[in-house]
Amino acid sequence: MEKKASGNTVGYVYSTASNDQMITNYTERKEGQVQSITGQVLIMGGANVMAHGAKAAMITPLGVATPINKEEKAILDASDSFKKFVADKYMTFSEKKEDADKAVRGVLEDKDESAPVTEAGSTRGGKKQTKQKNIVDAQKADK
Repeated sequence: MEKKASGNTVGYVYSTASNDQMITNYTERKEGQVQSITGQVLIMGGANVMAHGAKAAMITPLGVATPINKEEKAILDASDSFKKFVADKYMTFSEKKEDADKAVRGVLEDKDESAPVTEAGSTRGGKKQTKQKNIVDAQKADK
């Protein structure tokens, strides 16, 4: 699924997240009351994951762009979750549209924690991991 830009797009969120992220804001927590949702923005994922279906390809995108309108921008500006994604270098906002792969290269982290481990490996939790190491660790755990 791809989110289409509308006539009132004010910018784009560029992301290296492998899965979609629903950024949700809630009412202030009050004693004895249930919080309600005040706004949500869906940030598209799919970076570092091979596409399926009609867009199937052997090329995996490094980044994904999500068009953002004025209302969604206000929700993101008020969201501590979105601010953490930005601080951790998994997402960034830009007013200009550009190729998502170029927008994230050198600016954001290459992969998030949910990205598949490849033959080249990845770093998770500060430790270098490879596909082969994970297979060996899984075999040891089965014994």
